Amino acid sequence: MEITLNQLIDQAPELAMMLRSDIRQGKLSASRKTGVAGRPYVLDSEVLLKSERDAYRMLAQQLLNNPDRIQSRRSTSPREQSFRPIPTSGEEVWQPLLKMLESQHGMLQQMINVFLHEMQQSHERYDRQSREMQEISYKLGQAHQQSERLERLLTERMGRQEQA
Repeated sequence: MEITLNQLIDQAPELAMMLRSDIRQGKLSASRKTGVAGRPYVLDSEVLLKSERDAYRMLAQQLLNNPDRIQSRRSTSPREQSFRPIPTSGEEVWQPLLKMLESQHGMLQQMINVFLHEMQQSHERYDRQSREMQEISYKLGQAHQQSERLERLLTERMGRQEQA
């Protein structure tokens, strides 16, 4: 079953960035749909099912198990939208908002994890550089002591040669 990138992003906005980058890098094989602006990529559901990422496989399973959920943003015209009945129960009203908040929470959680990982790497790099600087400082001190010792030995020998 063919699925457009827009449809995938509608279903899982938290995967949008990973999907786009994997398609552009060639990790996911997708064809470009001609005459479509924006994200004209079309993927086969089998490609997602065979993907290395668990999130892609789960998304493909969800879409294959419930194909009527797949709809593009452009699939409903403004005329169709104006004749939709207004939701009456509280759950129907809040469901889209909850779905959006959950996806935003997932994206924020992913960004926080990346930020924490980068901070940890930066801290480790700082610690490593600090240790290296201490080692270099110690070696420099030893080199100064060695050069002073050699200068003393040289002046002693020069003094002995002059006396002899």
